Amino acid sequence: PAGVDAADGTMFITWRETLSYMNRIGVGQAKSVLILGSGSNGLAMANHAVNAGAETIVLVGSAVRETEAKRVGCTGFVDYKAGDAKDQALALSPAGFDIVVDVIGTPATADLALSCIADRGTLGIYGLDDVGAVKLSLALAGGKSFTVYQGGYDEGETHEQVCELVNSGKLDASVWIDKSQAFSLDEIGKAFEAVQARTLIKPLIKITG
Repeated sequence: PAGVDAADGTMFITWRETLSYMNRIGVGQAKSVLILGSGSNGLAMANHAVNAGAETIVLVGSAVRETEAKRVGCTGFVDYKAGDAKDQALALSPAGFDIVVDVIGTPATADLALSCIADRGTLGIYGLDDVGAVKLSLALAGGKSFTVYQGGYDEGETHEQVCELVNSGKLDASVWIDKSQAFSLDEIGKAFEAVQARTLIKPLIKITG
């Protein structure tokens, strides 16, 4: 949209993709949402759940991302390294979560996701960090009925919605990017190091010439 800074505009791909996914999985009808993963996509999905009106939005992720989780409006945060991560999450929504999204996609995160599902809830496995290794152990659902979402996303379908959310201040790029730390193209190695060290979520690369 007119007036959006070019650096802020770099977030549109992430926001559109994740918003399409969350719209399609039914976040607008969910009262409780659990997101596993606190990277760029996980934070975006949590932000979309907040904007959709979910009452309880819990993010499970790296401890260094708790501040950002609160900034996007999460009502709860759980350190994924905690030995009782499942218990902490369920303490915030004792009946389980209407929508659970595994943004990472490993056997461990899929197991945790399924163990936190509500009866008649929906499970989405968005990430596939460990392709071919993720399996659903039905016993973890504790006898509950649930749906597995596999409807994908279409980034283009949410462009206008993202524009409206940006213009209304409901999506704030400063949660993800730090415009004071833009890297030149020949410093791209440092940008990757910042991601690995979790000092930045989405580093900016400034290309000139």
